[in-house]
Amino acid sequence: MFPISKIAKEINGVIIGDKECVVQGVCDIENGKEGHLTYIKDSNYVKFLSKTKASVIIVDKNVIVTNINKTFIKVKNPGLAFIEFLNII
Repeated sequence: MFPISKIAKEINGVIIGDKECVVQGVCDIENGKEGHLTYIKDSNYVKFLSKTKASVIIVDKNVIVTNINKTFIKVKNPGLAFIEFLNII
């Protein structure tokens, strides 16, 4: 299990949402799992934000997230940040 605060620190991200969240693993955006982390690499995947069951989503720092009951980690490069997280788990 990985505290979101540690994840955000490792990938140089800013947490938007539950700062006490704990991540159990990773999943893809379309088949998200509660307690898991995923990412969206570009705006084509924004449509999945409100539908995914993933608890934490890594997004680009410029993505506007409103009215979505999820926790986000905003970063400069979501794809690279996701790979960095995979390297520490």
